[in-house]
Amino acid sequence: MDRAAAETTALDTFASRSGVCRDYSHLLVSLARAGGIPARCVSAYAPGVDPPDFHAVAELWLAGGLAADRCDQDGDVQ
Repeated sequence: MDRAAAETTALDTFASRSGVCRDYSHLLVSLARAGGIPARCVSAYAPGVDPPDFHAVAELWLAGGLAADRCDQDGDVQ
């Protein structure tokens, strides 16, 4: 399966254990929402990428505060 395909689902990412930042964000948001945690996918500028480019980020509302995932410029989760 093409990991950059727009049709990749959260289940595809979970089963294959691979993907790009968008795939990981969709997976995290899906799992959070299934657990009753408010979450959304957003786009942000990725630091350290030249030329500047967008990065998919999952935001979760936890304990009254906002938490976001953290990936490096290669898309590896930190």
